[in-house]
Parts: sequence; C-alpha cells; structure tokens
Amino acid sequence: MAKTLDNLDIFYQNYINNLTELEKDQFVQGFYRALDGGDNTLYQKNMSEVKNFDETWIDTVESYFPSLDKITRNPRTALKYNDEIVPIEKARKVTSRSIRHLASHTHLIKEVREDGTIMPKKILVSEADTEYGTYENRFLMTLIERLFLFVRNRLDIIKENVDSYQKRHFNYKSNFSLNETIVEMDFDLVVKDGLDDVKINEYNRKLLGRVEHLDKLVSSLRSSNFMDLMKNQKPVNTPIMRTQVIQKNVDFNNGYLLWLFLDRYNLLTYDVVVNEKNLRFDKSYLLDVKKLALSSFAIVIANQKKRQTLYDDIEFKEYTKKSFKTKSKDLSDTVDRPEGIEVEDTSINQYYFQESKKLFRKNLDEQIKNSSTFEVGLKRALRDTVNISNAIFSSHFELEEDVDIFQKLIKNDDPEALIDEAKYKAKIAKLIRETKEVDYRNYIRLEKKLLKEIQVNDQKLINILSKKQEDKIVATLRLEELKQEKIIANTNEKILSEKEAFINKSKEELKNKKAAVDAKLNESLEKKKELELKRLELERNNIKESYKEKRDEIIASSEIEKSLITKEFESQLQVFEKEQNDIYALEEQKLKEKFIEELKQLKKDQESREIHMQQTLAEEKAKTLELIEKAYGSLRENINNKE
Repeated sequence: MAKTLDNLDIFYQNYINNLTELEKDQFVQGFYRALDGGDNTLYQKNMSEVKNFDETWIDTVESYFPSLDKITRNPRTALKYNDEIVPIEKARKVTSRSIRHLASHTHLIKEVREDGTIMPKKILVSEADTEYGTYENRFLMTLIERLFLFVRNRLDIIKENVDSYQKRHFNYKSNFSLNETIVEMDFDLVVKDGLDDVKINEYNRKLLGRVEHLDKLVSSLRSSNFMDLMKNQKPVNTPIMRTQVIQKNVDFNNGYLLWLFLDRYNLLTYDVVVNEKNLRFDKSYLLDVKKLALSSFAIVIANQKKRQTLYDDIEFKEYTKKSFKTKSKDLSDTVDRPEGIEVEDTSINQYYFQESKKLFRKNLDEQIKNSSTFEVGLKRALRDTVNISNAIFSSHFELEEDVDIFQKLIKNDDPEALIDEAKYKAKIAKLIRETKEVDYRNYIRLEKKLLKEIQVNDQKLINILSKKQEDKIVATLRLEELKQEKIIANTNEKILSEKEAFINKSKEELKNKKAAVDAKLNESLEKKKELELKRLELERNNIKESYKEKRDEIIASSEIEKSLITKEFESQLQVFEKEQNDIYALEEQKLKEKFIEELKQLKKDQESREIHMQQTLAEEKAKTLELIEKAYGSLRENINNKE
C-alpha cells in the first residue's frame, strides 16, 4: 500500500507541474476568472461506519428450534384405512364395519344355512396404513421451508455487510458562466478502505458465526427424515388453521408463534455507529481543485466538439417528463440511513392477515349492531372494505372521479400531455376493472360450487333417509327372524335340558346299581375268601394230623429214615403251601381284572343297558358266581392232585 501511495505522489507531482506550465495560456486564465466569479461549493469529510445487526431474530429462532427438532424426530401420525372388497377366503380380519357393510349389501351373501349361519361370497376388509400427511405435519413442513429461506437470506446479507470500513468523501459543485455558456459542474468522489482496528468487526463476526450455526441447524431440519416423508405433500397456505393439536400441543404452538414472528419480522434492522470529521482546504489544495475543474471541463468539451459531426447524426428522442412529488432532504447528510433491509415479501402473510381480520371483525360487529338484519350489516362491512381498496387505488394513481376545480384554473395548452395522462389513467382503471372482474368471476364460481354442494348434500341426505328407512325395514324383518330363532332356541334348550336331566337320572341310578353290585360282589368275595381260608385251615390241620400220624409211624422206624422223610415231607409241604398261595393270588387277580373290564364295558354301554339293566345284572351275577365256582373247583382239583 505504501509503495502504491509513493507512486501516486510521483504521478501527482508531475501532473501538477505540467498543468502549472499551461496556466499561462489565455484560455486557462479566462476559465479561472469565470470559475472564481461563479458559485463554488466544496465538501470533504472522513468517516467510519460500523453496522451492528439486530440479533433478536436469532434469539427467537434459537428458542423455538428445540420444539421443531422434537416434532421432526417423533412426528405425529394418523391411521388411514383402505377399504377393499375381497373373496371371503382372502379376508384376514372381519370387523363390525364389515358386518354392517354386508348387511347393507346382501348381494354379497352366498347362502344362509338352516342353523342361521350366513356364508358370504365377498366381504369388506379394511387395511390400516400410517398416514404422515396430516395438516399439522404439512404446517411444520412449510414452516421449515420458510425458516430455511428466512435464515439463509439474512446470512447472505450479513456476509455482505459484516465488514465495516472507513470512507473519504469529496464533493465539488460549481455554477459559472464562460462567455455566454452556463456551466454546472458536480464532482463527487468516495473512497472506501478497511478499518485499521480489527476489534471493531469482532461483534459482527461473532454474530455471523451464530447465524452460520443456526443455518446449519435449520438445514439439518430441512434434510431430515421427516422432510423426506413429507416431500410429496402439499404445503399449507395463509390463513393457518389453529387445530386442536396446534393449540394444545406445546411444540406445535411454538411453531405457530414462530410462523407469526416470521410474518412480522420481514426487515433485517441494524444500527450504524458513525465516526466522522470535516477536512479543511488550504490554499494549495484549492488551487489543485481549480486545476481539477479545468481538466474535467477541457476533456469533456474538447471531445464533444471533436465529435460534433458524429453527434449531429444521432436523432433526438422526445418524451414528456411527468412531475414527481418531492420530499425535502438534508444535503449535508451523506451517511446512509440505517433503514432495515427488506428480506421477505409482506404482500400477504399470517400476521397482516390476522390484523386485517381483526379490523374487519370489529367493523362487522359494529355494522351488525347498528343494522336491522345481519345481511344489511354484512353488506355495509363488505362495502367499507371495498371502499378502502378503491381509495388506495385512487390515491396512489390519482384517479379522482370528481372534477378538480383548482386544476381547471391552471391553463394547460398541451393537449398531447392531457391525452397521455388520460390514456395512462384509463389503462390503470382498466387493469383495476379486469382484476375486480376476475375476483367477481371467482366469487360466482364459489357461489355455484356452494350451491352444487348444497344440491349434492341434499341428495345425500335424501339417500341417507331412504337408506335409513330401508335399513329400518330390514332390521324389523331381521328382528322377527331373531325372535323366531330365539323361540326355537328356547325350545331346543328345554328339550336338551330334559334329556340332560334324564341322562343324569339314569347315571345316578346306574351308579347306585353299580354300588349295590359292588357291595354284593365284595361281600360274596369276602365270604368265599373266609370259607376258603377256613377250608384251607381245615385241610392244613388235616395234613398236620396226617403228618403227625406218619411221623409217629416214622418214629417207629429208624432215626435216619425218620429224619430224611421228615425233611422231604416238610419240603413238599412248603412247596405245596407256596403253590396254593400263588394259585389263589393269581385267580383272585384275574377275577378282579375281568371284573374291572366288565365294569368298563358296562359304563360304555350304559345307554343301551338302561332298559335291560335288571336282566344284565342278573346274568353278570350268575356268570361271576359260575366263575367263582369254577375257580374253586379248579383249586380243589389242584389240591387233590397234590395230595
């Protein structure tokens, strides 16, 4: 930078020296005299500007961001039921809705069986599917898209204006006459450099870092799985419907408040800290300014005269310049006013919509209160609203219908200008009329649509009433059928109860008879057992007596013979007793098993034996006694054989 300034100083010195040598020329002397005799204004200032952007919107978005992040991580869903009529074989689940549909569509019934069972051919099934396209989710999707543009636009603006600078401003104006030529000269030069103090930009740098971090957070929301699920959904438009979820759910309510904030905060405001000082002109500097005026005048006028022939061939373009409404402004104010930068279009949004709606509701309530009927009050309120828009058009485009008397007092002899003005106003009036015609046609279409909806709903109501009457008749017939079926069911239930009572009675009788037979059989077995034991005891005693007799005989013989015979006889006696016990146990076990089998068979055939119970019991008793006698006979034969 220092080297560049050194080169500038060398160039400046050579340039001034050359102009000083040319000042002896008569043209230069005459120009200086005319310049000194004119009106000259000099202005020179050195200033620095630091823009401090408002961070309220950053705090607001950061405070509401957790709610948006929470909803996107766990979005609300609804169940969407897809109805389909399928063959009964493919129906996985039958609901009450399927039954109602089948009752109203009897052509789908295949048959009704004798027991009242209904067999359908086809039936209605409903498959539940998860639906993400709820109004609340679409509202959040639209809010995230708006928030992304909201933050990204402000990030771009802050990036462009984050660095502050110092400015040197020079302005020179001069009005003078050279011979018969009037010269108006205005020279303005602004030079901007960076600030030497780096700490001045520290605040905006920190703010830029926060905005970049916030942009990353919002971008992560925009690229989340929630937005992928909602990519084919339709965004919502103003006005926003405040559903129960948006009102009651804290996170969705925060999203609604953020929507209102985005509508209201369309300007990026900032404060400008200005440090300035006025620079003085010394005598040498003033002489150099005169040389600047001389050089500028000479370069422009000489080149124009040199190319006069070429410029003469160019045709003039004639037009009428309309007057503007002017506003006074302080010319000494050379610093840009810190007006907010408009980022979003505020033609219509939720905030201004709500404010306009409040005004209209207030006017409507007042008009209804002061009118005889609701219709009259509504017409007056609508007329006031239309008059407001008409007044805005008339004021902006100066379309006054009444004749302005003061304008008549001013003579305007230029009919062409009047025609142009009238054409312009007629064009504006035509555009306003065409716009209102479009609005008029839209309301006609809306009215026709509503009338058509009324007609369709009337027909639906008629169909519903007819269907209800038909369903009532079907229900009455079905009720009669159910009554008959109930009577038949009660009769069948009574018959079954009687049969069940008879069976229970028969079972009880059979049980008692079986108990009696068992008791008699056990008593008979006990008696037979006692008799057999007595007989065996008697036989044993007889054998012992026989043994004693033989032993006595043997005693008479030799002692050796006696010992051998005794041992042999005792051994035979033990074997005999063991065989007799085994035979008796085996016969008793067989007898019990056979008796158990016969009892089982008796239980299986209890229904067939109810009529012949006495005869069967007698036969069984006879068979049992015969078996016992055979067993005892066999036992006697075995005992006799052993003896």
